[in-house]
Amino acid sequence: MHSNLFNFHSPRAQDRRIGRAGTFLIAGCFALTLAACGPGGIENSIGAVKRVIGQAELEHNGVRTPLKTGDVLPQTGTIHTGADGVVVAVLKQGRAEVEIQKNSEFHLKKLAEKESELHLRKGNLWVRVNKISAREKFHVRTPTAIAGIRGTKFYTFHIQDFEGRDVHGTCHCEGEVSYGTHDESYEDVHTGDFVVLTREGKTILMTPEEMTSFMGDGATAHRHSALPDSPLGPEEQQMTPEQMRAFMELAERKFAKE
Repeated sequence: MHSNLFNFHSPRAQDRRIGRAGTFLIAGCFALTLAACGPGGIENSIGAVKRVIGQAELEHNGVRTPLKTGDVLPQTGTIHTGADGVVVAVLKQGRAEVEIQKNSEFHLKKLAEKESELHLRKGNLWVRVNKISAREKFHVRTPTAIAGIRGTKFYTFHIQDFEGRDVHGTCHCEGEVSYGTHDESYEDVHTGDFVVLTREGKTILMTPEEMTSFMGDGATAHRHSALPDSPLGPEEQQMTPEQMRAFMELAERKFAKE
């Protein structure tokens, strides 16, 4: 999808704010100076912080340090963002860019020449993986699934439904995504403009046509950024409570059939 479909607040929270529009978060390369900058001047770094807004910390070897623009990132470590925090980082010499949004925990698990794995333990993440070789593997692990990506942008997010149950989702923005749940109950390859949701062990797929039925052309605009000028794409769009309710009602019907 190309407008911002999935940077959004929980529909349960929207119900408590009747009359207000809910935020629906669905919707030049950084010159890496990997020298002695950032926390401890880490050698063998795998990326650099391009931008920091609000509270953000890097946890490395059991120690947390505030992140700032220009910091290098170690081979392993965890980025934590606060309620107002956003971090944009470039990884593997520009091969990938990530926007780690508020209240997130993002683990740099493995970034090697032929195989890379990032782990979003909680929160929302927008990822762009630039073209990689056919032999290289790039995976992003979330609390419910693992996505294998190639030359792709995708957005993964967490919300709660009307009853407060956790729903983990992924918007496949462009390119090819191989998507599978940890329990192997769902596995497929999507080529863009699809939304996958998982709740309590059940996984459903929403097509571009279904999303467009209540979102209009905005359903394929992929406006997922928490920033007005993110290098990954445009800022989140506002979704009305009516649109959010239509989205969740469609999801409920599909979950009921699983």
